[in-house]
Amino acid sequence: MLWGQRHRDPLLLASSLPLGWDLVALYKQRAAIEALFRDWKTAGWDWEASQVRDLAHQERLLLGLAFATLITLVLGTEAAAAERQTPPRGSQRRTWAGGHSLFRQGRDRFWQRIWQGDRTPITWTLEGFDRPTWSAESRAHHAPQGTGIDRTAA
Repeated sequence: MLWGQRHRDPLLLASSLPLGWDLVALYKQRAAIEALFRDWKTAGWDWEASQVRDLAHQERLLLGLAFATLITLVLGTEAAAAERQTPPRGSQRRTWAGGHSLFRQGRDRFWQRIWQGDRTPITWTLEGFDRPTWSAESRAHHAPQGTGIDRTAA
């Protein structure tokens, strides 16, 4: 159990690894992996609905999902960059974009491109791997001046 001074509740982690903040960092990576599974399964590509049982077929499907996810995240990153260009609203309330993952925004942007017949080439860059989560970054961008990402006075 870890309980940081700034946290309201303790964090309980079950692991065979030594207890410490390094373990918390490791679990943060796991959270990203869980989000990927969510995007590939019920909240995104609906992988389990394919009912594919053959391993070779699953391998090909997985390759297609990986490529589709890359395109989706690139478009989501593009949408996030556009959101960062908007003027700050001075509000603690999350914007629509701030409340949705880069995956969701990318998927929406993909469909917008199709419906509008947009043939503009996709900019193939993924950046900001060391940034805070998109939700936290968006909240900080639109928060009233002097408010930190964690919603405490700076």
